[in-house]
Amino acid sequence: MLIQMSGVISKIVCKTSIVIVACLVSLSAAAKIVPDAGSVQREVNLPPVVLSPKLQSTLALEAKVLPGDPGALIYVSEFIVTGVNLISSAAVTEALAPWLGRELYFSELQVALESIDLLYANKGWLARAQLPVQDIIDGRVFVEVIEARLGRLEIEANDQFPISSKRVFNTLLAYIEASKSLNLDRLSQGLNLLNDLPGVELQASLASGEESGDVDVLLSSVAESRLNGSVSVDNWGHSSTGTERLSLNVSANNPRHIGDQGSVNLMTSEAVRYGRLGYSVPVGYAGMRLFLGASQLDYRLIGSFAILASRGEADTLTVQLSKPIMSSKVAMVNLALAYSSSRYLNEANAIVISEKSLQVSTLLLNGYWLGVGLNAGLTQWALALSAGTLDLSANQENQLADAASLQSAGNFEKMNLSVSHIKPLSQASTMI
Repeated sequence: MLIQMSGVISKIVCKTSIVIVACLVSLSAAAKIVPDAGSVQREVNLPPVVLSPKLQSTLALEAKVLPGDPGALIYVSEFIVTGVNLISSAAVTEALAPWLGRELYFSELQVALESIDLLYANKGWLARAQLPVQDIIDGRVFVEVIEARLGRLEIEANDQFPISSKRVFNTLLAYIEASKSLNLDRLSQGLNLLNDLPGVELQASLASGEESGDVDVLLSSVAESRLNGSVSVDNWGHSSTGTERLSLNVSANNPRHIGDQGSVNLMTSEAVRYGRLGYSVPVGYAGMRLFLGASQLDYRLIGSFAILASRGEADTLTVQLSKPIMSSKVAMVNLALAYSSSRYLNEANAIVISEKSLQVSTLLLNGYWLGVGLNAGLTQWALALSAGTLDLSANQENQLADAASLQSAGNFEKMNLSVSHIKPLSQASTMI
């Protein structure tokens, strides 16, 4: 089910509406609300878009090899642990408590040490507990913890590597520091930022470095499609401009090898022609992106409105700056600031009946959440706060008519909230 809620606040009017898009209800033709360039443009993007977020990156770790022979039994009365700096010693003591006062095989002792490794991993750190060479006297077992430090960042020697080594290093080193303790959660965040770039998919593996405790990060690339496209047919159009619609969407991923993307969106129906060009590029190394877009729409009215001989056009320029403010394996939150400038022209019988100019600034907070298990599905949400100005001065008759009725010209504020949930019913069916 997809639920959209919107509230509009203007100088003297406050309206709130709830629309369940799962079953669209057409307005009665008897109402005779004449579509214009603005309403036709809004209809272009009506069908819900099912996003496919990239899966979050995982790190491949070297496997720990344990001896096969359990050896003799060792009585453990006390663990003496050294090298613990990143987590509390009390937490380590608590983790080892179940193995105290017992006789343990060597393999069981290794399991006890792995509980320390797991304790670090749950905090995002990489560490390894090991037994130094020792004579165990009176059950006192010495344990040495080696907390991993970042050694080297290495990129595979590959002429087809999708982006520059400078962008890779600067992005990752914003989250982890050379010769400092290695936090895998922070490393994954940096890796996910790189993998969010269009046409880029990197994998990281960890290997022992030259110095004791050093861990090298080895990066390799996975082949990604440089060109994506889709063709769709739907009946989401309005009867006044043609219900059946044909859409073509094409994206060029990473054409300049800097994580950029170009896009073309085309839509046509019996009486509508729509096109949009877009280009986005990363700004800095913290996930910020700049998007530039331009769209153009032409329409004419058919069906019961054909007698009006109405046609029109809409042109829009958009610039948007966005940045992820939270990213994890199952959720993402994105903040964006956008500005758009639009012009709308409507004619009837070859006479201009309205010409509008719209300037809008929008603060957008959006994101998604991936459910697992019984809650499997994708939940998307967006909250937009907009402020703008509507100028009707290009057509004096329309301006006077608006002043005597709707009084829509001038400054306005608007808030939109949308929530959607896509849940798989089976491998072949999805509920929206």
